[in-house]
Amino acid sequence: MRPADGMSATADQVVVLSARTPAQLAASVGRLSGFLDRNPDTGLADLAFTLQVGQEAMGERYAVVVSSTEELRAALRAGRGHPGTVEAARGLAAEIRDDSDLRDLLIRRWAATGELSRLASLWVSGIEVDWSGLHREAPGRVPHLDSVLSGPPGTAGERWNLSSGQLAMYRDHRRWPEPITYNLPLLFEIHGDLDTAALERAIRAQTRIHPVLSAVFGERDGVPYMDIDPDRVPSFDRVGPGATTRAGQIAELRALVDVPFDLATGPLVRAHLVSLAGGRRLLLITVHHILLDGTSTALLIRTLKEAYRGQESAGRATYGDFVAWEEAMLAGPGARRHRDHWVRELAGPRTALALPYDRPYDPERMPRVDVVTMRLPPALVTALAGRAGEHRVSVAIVLFSTYVRFLHRLTGQDDLVTGLTAVARYEERFQDVVGQFVNCLPIRSTGTGGFPELLRSMQRKVIAGIDHGALPLPEIARALGAEGKPLVLANFLFQNFDGADLLTNNSSAGPGELDLRQFDDLPYAGEFVLSVEFYREGDGYKVFLKYDAQVFDETTVRRMRDEWYSVMQKEAGVE
Repeated sequence: MRPADGMSATADQVVVLSARTPAQLAASVGRLSGFLDRNPDTGLADLAFTLQVGQEAMGERYAVVVSSTEELRAALRAGRGHPGTVEAARGLAAEIRDDSDLRDLLIRRWAATGELSRLASLWVSGIEVDWSGLHREAPGRVPHLDSVLSGPPGTAGERWNLSSGQLAMYRDHRRWPEPITYNLPLLFEIHGDLDTAALERAIRAQTRIHPVLSAVFGERDGVPYMDIDPDRVPSFDRVGPGATTRAGQIAELRALVDVPFDLATGPLVRAHLVSLAGGRRLLLITVHHILLDGTSTALLIRTLKEAYRGQESAGRATYGDFVAWEEAMLAGPGARRHRDHWVRELAGPRTALALPYDRPYDPERMPRVDVVTMRLPPALVTALAGRAGEHRVSVAIVLFSTYVRFLHRLTGQDDLVTGLTAVARYEERFQDVVGQFVNCLPIRSTGTGGFPELLRSMQRKVIAGIDHGALPLPEIARALGAEGKPLVLANFLFQNFDGADLLTNNSSAGPGELDLRQFDDLPYAGEFVLSVEFYREGDGYKVFLKYDAQVFDETTVRRMRDEWYSVMQKEAGVE
């Protein structure tokens, strides 16, 4: 139905968008927001006319009434407007849609009286409006806008909001201008023949496959965003360490890892092809942790190997879709249920973990992390697995419980809050998406009592924590009124995700494939004062015990490692 009266180019305008799926609609909103950030002088009437007239109106819809381009930019960032799904229209909206006389009457009346919000509500519910009647003057069309909005996921010029986890890292980076805490290294030795040109092409292809890897970060009106451009490819350099010893080579590689990233200019992914004596070659990939987590590193290596073979395919969902999902979750009733759980678990007095520091701990200072390693032999792992089977819990629960028991012995405290790293990929569409999905779950427990009792308690608490793990740690802290205060000082990470074998030497490569083998221990440092990370290694486990070298001496941490090992032996019954 065509409205009877038109409006001037300076009046309020109805800006409309539609798509086939909610994710595509969210992406279009993000693309339009990015377009306006780059083109703030775009005429509002021209923009509204371009989006209203000559466009296919699809099932997922969004409309907003604004009086200026600046107001529109603010509305898009805040999610203000009228969202709707045509198939979901019920009640009065469905009656209006099905009664042509009533529909035409309402459209004419509301257009004449300037009730544009009502027209917008009708349109998002599936009632078609001939928007051209709203324009007395003949507006122009905004050039290239259609291609900007209909581009594939990760199209150049998109601007995505930050997830909650990313926002915390971004703020850390702003507080400490040259932090290296979040520099995440992947180090492999390349076996077999290597096509160097194919490797470089495969590295540079990753920003097309995973658009988030092309991101740089900016701010508009104090709100940070990711700027996406798949042509902003990783750097690729060839180097040859001067050191001849393995320890010296690792030190030189660590120096490459520790070069600070500039979030504003990027790139935030860099690759080094390292040539060693005797024709040996290493591949070092360093990524800022704000772009990907542990599960994403496995996805990255998988798609790197595929691209090396000339196979390249991007997923249907992007990390921008996850950010939109998280924002909707945090604004919905599910977040209230998650908050209630964590408030119940963590309410009441909580005493900071009394770790045996060699120097005072300062929560306002980023950790400078160092690592000691240990290996759990197959006999001990078998015994721990036996305990898991006996009490019907996972091996990860057994290991986590020994860590809690160790912290109880170390501190003498009964009431403990220990971090457990979990992955917040709560929808199937995000399983193959590279991005920052990890969340630290603050698990409250007591280290006293018998070990079987502790296992059962930890099993219940971990399952409940994962069930409510979609609520990011900063939101948990906010719910507790503890913003700016560390809820977790000691963290536990068990790397058992699908594809984790790609980060060890437990995977194989066929003829003509990129054969990557782990070269040496160059783990991600992390942001905790004390943390542990487990990887499967043959029939045993390799364990990284990471510590803040600003507060701990290495000798102290080695004693702590040995004490924890004795706890594992005792609880496994292999003393």
